[in-house]
Amino acid sequence: MKLDLSAKLRALEPLLLAILLARCLGEPDAAKRCPSEAGAARSDTQASEDCPGAALLQRGSHLKPLADMANEEAGTGHWQLDHDGIEWQGEGPFESLGSRDRSSGSFSAVSFISHASHTGRNQRHATAEDRAITFITVFDPLFMTNLGTSQLYLNRENLTHEWLLLDNGVAQTNISDLYVQAQRVAKHELLVFLHPDVILPAEWYQGFMQKLDLIEATDPNWGVLGTAGVPLAFGTEHGKLQPRVASCISDCLQIYTTGIDSLPVQSLDEALMILRRNTPLTFDAHLPGFDLYGMDIVMSARKLGMVSYLLNIPLRHKTVDKYGRPFFGAAFTKKVSEASYVAREQETMQYFQKKWCDSGTLPVYGTTFVATQPPLPCQ
Repeated sequence: MKLDLSAKLRALEPLLLAILLARCLGEPDAAKRCPSEAGAARSDTQASEDCPGAALLQRGSHLKPLADMANEEAGTGHWQLDHDGIEWQGEGPFESLGSRDRSSGSFSAVSFISHASHTGRNQRHATAEDRAITFITVFDPLFMTNLGTSQLYLNRENLTHEWLLLDNGVAQTNISDLYVQAQRVAKHELLVFLHPDVILPAEWYQGFMQKLDLIEATDPNWGVLGTAGVPLAFGTEHGKLQPRVASCISDCLQIYTTGIDSLPVQSLDEALMILRRNTPLTFDAHLPGFDLYGMDIVMSARKLGMVSYLLNIPLRHKTVDKYGRPFFGAAFTKKVSEASYVAREQETMQYFQKKWCDSGTLPVYGTTFVATQPPLPCQ
């Protein structure tokens, strides 16, 4: 009898976890590489046998219209999105930050930003120890029980940071295009793109500044930073000795202890990535779907001669669902096995492989996918 995908993943979890633990225990300094998160230890109710081994590896597939959110003040209506912007249609308090040109019916360039976006009121000059950040995320049902509970967001009016909360609307535009638009209007130099199902620990900002100092001390022209990625050397004869995923984050399955400070990477998981505003590096607005953009942006950095690194600090990803309960992975496992999901990923992979076919850098390993070299000559 054939096992379904969920059963296969559950059967493999003990083996995968044992391999990872064996690798970590075999390295005496592994514990020193990953800084601990205060309160990171979780009770048994915060993990699940149903959580897939790929819990870390969620892409943007969960993005849903804001109208799905349980909000008594929302009234009735829905988000209407096209490539010119987004508007709340119907009753309720939602407003776009853009303005409609009544004669043409078009919206300003910032109209894709939710009413809930916020710039800190504290306008003091940011020092080297207090660098302002623009946080960019999608405002969906997961935000309120995850990222929205982080102290950096709850205390946003007393900080210098900017929060751009995007809505992907009913049309579900590709996430890279949405990020490109946000990058254009961001106010601060440091841009943190992150999923709404991430929770930032209270000490996250301090840890970020410390690890950023380490990276910039040796490479001030870094490309992309992220909290989970694949080592640059992985896939080579020497690199096979390393774990494929380097990270210190916690998810519904485990706490990863494979992170290494300032580790050069060949790809990054999209849960959290950091760019700088004043560089030529940006997302590919034409990359379809919600997959591979962490791999693609690192490849784009390499093309510009920039190295991307692991930001070796903890956070929590996919540990709480939209109802505030412990996250269970059975629904996600089912989603990624659906034909529509597989077809979407394949479309993105074909675009990616065609784009990088003649780069000389394929294959490239992602935290979930592997982009192999298409047959030569490139078409």
